[in-house]
Amino acid sequence: MLRAGEIMHHLEQDKIRDKTREKIREIPKANYQLSIFGGHDPKFEVLKAMLDGIDINTLSPVEALLKLNEIKLTLGKK
Repeated sequence: MLRAGEIMHHLEQDKIRDKTREKIREIPKANYQLSIFGGHDPKFEVLKAMLDGIDINTLSPVEALLKLNEIKLTLGKK
């Protein structure tokens, strides 16, 4: 009786897993990807210039967070 319960449990898990896979397959796939550097928005040019001016190899984690905040504030103003 115990073994039958174990087998039933595994079969139920497989059924749940199969349903999950089917649901994942049914999710519509995005057929496009936006390019952060390909837009015509002036903010993209400002962002690109700011990112080009950063040497990430010399930033400390705190400096990186401060730089991200600066970028966020700069792009939020326009």
